[in-house]
Amino acid sequence: MNYFRNINKSTIVVYLIYFTIFAGYGAFGQFNLYLLGTGLTAFRVSLITGMVPLVMLFTLSFWGMIADRFGRKYVLLIVLVCDSAITLLYLLHGGFVYIFSLTFLYAVFSNPKTALMDSVTMDYVNSHGATDYGKVRLWGALGFSVASYLVGYFISENNIRIIFPIAAAINVVAGILIFSFMKFEKNGNVDESINFKNLKFICKDKMVLLFYILIVFFAIFSSPFSGFYNLYLQDIGASNKFVGLSLSIMAICELPFYFFGSKIVKKYGFQKVLMLSMLATGIRMCGYYFISNPYHALILDTTHGICYSIFAVAVVEYISNALPDKWRATGIALMWTAYNGIGLFFGGLLNGILYDNFQGKKMMLTQGILTALVAIITYFVFNRRNKKNALLLS
Repeated sequence: MNYFRNINKSTIVVYLIYFTIFAGYGAFGQFNLYLLGTGLTAFRVSLITGMVPLVMLFTLSFWGMIADRFGRKYVLLIVLVCDSAITLLYLLHGGFVYIFSLTFLYAVFSNPKTALMDSVTMDYVNSHGATDYGKVRLWGALGFSVASYLVGYFISENNIRIIFPIAAAINVVAGILIFSFMKFEKNGNVDESINFKNLKFICKDKMVLLFYILIVFFAIFSSPFSGFYNLYLQDIGASNKFVGLSLSIMAICELPFYFFGSKIVKKYGFQKVLMLSMLATGIRMCGYYFISNPYHALILDTTHGICYSIFAVAVVEYISNALPDKWRATGIALMWTAYNGIGLFFGGLLNGILYDNFQGKKMMLTQGILTALVAIITYFVFNRRNKKNALLLS
């Protein structure tokens, strides 16, 4: 009841913007199927889609400086307008080089949307204190869910290229909401700004550095969910409409874990929650190998909140507690760069190789086993640290 009691006009605007921005991502969720339909191999598809997170490595600091100079509101508007225009260019026919070049431009303007919105939201949460990040972020998951299902339905009746004008239109709506209703300061919390000059100090903590390395490997091996899962579903007979339904169910199952995620981590501890999330992801991926009926895959889809949402909350919680306040923002940005940039890029390449040679089922099984192995290693790493800390205190 307190959640609804604390909602005001400003909060509703933030919710709607999150809903629309992530709805745009949801509309783009079947991009891999479009690429495969153009005749590209799965490896070439992985090169194109893997470039999107990789570009983040080289553009994060640039967009941060631009936002500090001109303000987040105007930068958000610029990237949304450019993102919409570039998305429409996919309607023109072109080969691998054309699509690769266009996706590079898309990545440059698409990547900063979430980071800028997250930063603005945290400023809002800190200044208003009426809600928390997880409860705002769940509206993004809801937007992704709704768009994934509706787009899946539309492309079952039309050409799959309809995803591009739909995604562009949604971005325009987000831009209108930001320009018309959202008010925020030009600069956020200066004390917690992202500054990669702090990188050498952060990495001096061997435990944090090892944590980043484990995150990279977890991202590599669990990466089929970031682009190749829809190809797996197609392999076992799923239609485009069904793929949209599957993506929608996964997004819906994220909602309760974003809502209660912080409480769960505080109650059971970071280590137990992270281990459960990683291990559940590995077991879930292995389970897909034994499925031949797409409807049976929906049962495993319902675990997505445990596998992703609670993982996201747990890793942010760990970095927030492991680093001093002045390095927190940089530490969190570095963690997501390791996961989304390095991990998903190399994971995408590995998925492309596995899919071209073994198809979707064996890809999921191989990556699932490796994911479970990373979960076990993570458990022993943190368990050993706890034992050392206990000996020092005794």
